[in-house]
Amino acid sequence: MANPQFRTTSFDPMDAQIFKENDPNLNYAAMDKDLAQEMARLKIQEAKRLRELQKMAEESTEIKDLRAKINAARLNKERSAQIAEHQYRAQQDLVSDPL
Repeated sequence: MANPQFRTTSFDPMDAQIFKENDPNLNYAAMDKDLAQEMARLKIQEAKRLRELQKMAEESTEIKDLRAKINAARLNKERSAQIAEHQYRAQQDLVSDPL
């Protein structure tokens, strides 16, 4: 028994032919062309939006400041790790090489 919440659908390749017979004014070629043009327009619009966002991000002083802070924090973390490693090696040298 089918679940009453969902309707069943099926694909019939003859649907396009039946629609064409019922309405001979349907022009699938023009519909496909219009769809392709709209999809291209949407793609161009999205690319333009992304370029605008990138430009805003590059020009924003707040974002520049945040990037500088992130870079400084990364460098500080690396320096701290190097210092800790150097101290550890110095301690190991003292332990392994008693006077």
